Amino acid sequence: MWRASILLIASLSLNAVGQPARVASLNLCTDQLLVLLADPNQVASVTWLSQDSRTSSVAKQSQSFATNTGRFSDIAHLQPDLVLINSYAAAATRQALQALKLATVEIKPAATVAEITTNIRVTAMALGQTERGNAMITQMEQDLAAIESAQAKRNTNAQPSALILQPNIITVSSGSLPSHLLIRAGFVPALQKFSVGYTNTEAIARLRPDLLILGDHRNKYPSLAEQMLDHPLVNQAAAQIKIHAADWICGTPRAIAVISQLDTARRRLTAPSPADSQ
Repeated sequence: MWRASILLIASLSLNAVGQPARVASLNLCTDQLLVLLADPNQVASVTWLSQDSRTSSVAKQSQSFATNTGRFSDIAHLQPDLVLINSYAAAATRQALQALKLATVEIKPAATVAEITTNIRVTAMALGQTERGNAMITQMEQDLAAIESAQAKRNTNAQPSALILQPNIITVSSGSLPSHLLIRAGFVPALQKFSVGYTNTEAIARLRPDLLILGDHRNKYPSLAEQMLDHPLVNQAAAQIKIHAADWICGTPRAIAVISQLDTARRRLTAPSPADSQ
């Protein structure tokens, strides 16, 4: 990843201060890194999803930028100096970028905090914003260290179980970023032995997770899939919290805020009751 990015950077058309002047992103996750790290005048285009607060942690900052639908044809007329894609970019998009010999940086979807910091470094280097990227990573490390220090002071080894539930009673895989953040906060994913798939209300009652995690967009778009989250066996199964989906769909510094939110929930679950302290 590092070597490929450096080779691509060497071929970039740079502005007067050594930065790519027109950068386009064709993926929601690269959108967010671009908006967070680039100067506004470097941003040529981001996907339309970046402007939706349900999916993007930079929706407000992205409103003034030109948008695309993730297709190369949407940005060809912009003649970008650099294009950011992720590992799932369509074959046709890759072929078009290669045919026109456009500088491209591929960012792998992050599934851990370490991978988030790697993606920040790679993107910042490509944008000529290394100092900004280093500052962002330093802040993340400091915030995470503060959380871990507070955890250590509480001196508890309790690891309550947690289950992330999406409409239609879908959960997430053990190798996903949300699952990783649960573990970093001190939880055990209730379905860590299973891949993404359907569970059912009876299984939730049988597993009895200590915490259910739901998205904060519930009930805005009523559907049968959403109604399944209102089943009594779901609502009575455990304590519940809501986490903004945009905070952990992609790997951004918001992941540390999610760990903090989960850590607060864990602290409440594991706090001794008044009867225990007497």
